[in-house]
Amino acid sequence: MILTTWIFIWKTKRRRQIAFLLAVILVLLYLSTYSGIFVKELNQENEDIVILPPETNTEEYPILIWWTPFTPNQRIIRSCSAGNCLITHSRRELNNTRTEAVIFYGSDLKWTDLPLPRDPRLYWALLHEESPKNNWGFATDDGIALFNITSTPSRLSSYPLVTQYLEDLQNLMAPMKTRIEDKSKGERGLVMYLHSDCDPPSDRDSYVSELMKYVQVDSFGKCLHNKDLPEGHLRDPLTGMDSEDLLDIISQYKFTLAMENAICNDYITEKFWRPFYAGSVPVVKGSPMVKDWAPSEHSIILIDDFKSPKELAEYLLYLDKNDDEYIKYLEYKHYGITNLRLLDTMNDREWRVNDYSPGAINHIDGFECFVCNKAIEKRKAAKTGTKLEPLIASRDHYDCEFPKPLVKRRKKPLTWWTDMLYIWRQVAVREKKKMAAITVGIREGKSQDDIGKLYDSVKVTNSSEYRLTSKDYIID
Repeated sequence: MILTTWIFIWKTKRRRQIAFLLAVILVLLYLSTYSGIFVKELNQENEDIVILPPETNTEEYPILIWWTPFTPNQRIIRSCSAGNCLITHSRRELNNTRTEAVIFYGSDLKWTDLPLPRDPRLYWALLHEESPKNNWGFATDDGIALFNITSTPSRLSSYPLVTQYLEDLQNLMAPMKTRIEDKSKGERGLVMYLHSDCDPPSDRDSYVSELMKYVQVDSFGKCLHNKDLPEGHLRDPLTGMDSEDLLDIISQYKFTLAMENAICNDYITEKFWRPFYAGSVPVVKGSPMVKDWAPSEHSIILIDDFKSPKELAEYLLYLDKNDDEYIKYLEYKHYGITNLRLLDTMNDREWRVNDYSPGAINHIDGFECFVCNKAIEKRKAAKTGTKLEPLIASRDHYDCEFPKPLVKRRKKPLTWWTDMLYIWRQVAVREKKKMAAITVGIREGKSQDDIGKLYDSVKVTNSSEYRLTSKDYIID
């Protein structure tokens, strides 16, 4: 009996050790996708690199090269307002005298695979609609300044994508799917939470975990999961997240948490817009200027307006008991959108979302033409001797916060296996140092091999640069 008990304990401990090791491996693999912990140099055998036959087109169209291919067209002539450009995936054209710009898709860019030594004659153009979670180098002053033309969520980028997840203003005005008196009834919680990208740099899961102590939050995603979506397509993130069936579920909640995975100016995703479609009130943590894009002055609840999750919960419970106050957040459904900035932006936007009708363009087509027009302008200026203002992106083009805790921690010290915020802070510090190092080398005309070695050589040895301080902890 004693021997049997000992064997059982030994096996149990062994299973825990194996489970822990598997968890560590999964975390490292996960981070390698987003933060560049494991960076592989691209080579000529990499399927992402395209080498086409040399261009023989006799037309003198400017050439734009997608260095990190993001479109299905390996070679296309695009007609834009200033003229035509030949857009290609072929890196063979880098030294072609007709080439005017190189375009990068941010999430696929590797800092160890750049067109170096850099030709100062060529524009570098960046399309990056994602958060810095995918590539933290862009969120640094040095990293973003490598580019001449940008298309990011920021309203101050060259070709802004603030409303990239909003198809049409009419979506915001959709009729209420669930009557107010029927919302959040029975076993249904007061608040809905739907996220499956857990423990991101914004620290949203820590905040929601604390909020759950004071108000019922139904969490349908993988993060803090406590409620299941119905069987079927709703559990498929590729089809379920944009379905009317999901909006039907959201509509049954008075409040929906809309929290981004990172905090950047104007970085607004479907998490923000979806509750409006469904007639649920968004409780928002994201862009510090997110209120600039709400349908009306009183249509969202900002988490930053409350000192703690407890205080927020008290306000939500107050609104739950006072329908007259709650309904004020939904008055835009009756009186219309009053935000002039939102109205003007959508009216002026040349590109569409999920519109495949003849003549409609998406934001990628629009950005290609924006770069094309700039390339033609540069070419004409060179022929006439006209001096153009230099194009250099600044922090305003992609302004993101350093990862910080939304709630105070109870345990000390913070370690990567107990709190992912530790990792994100380390990544941010490391990428800032790497960008500072390689930008100097790029300006000095160093080769890609030199820049790659320089990038890989930068280490972060001083943990005080990313560790939390005593003010971030609760003294038990």
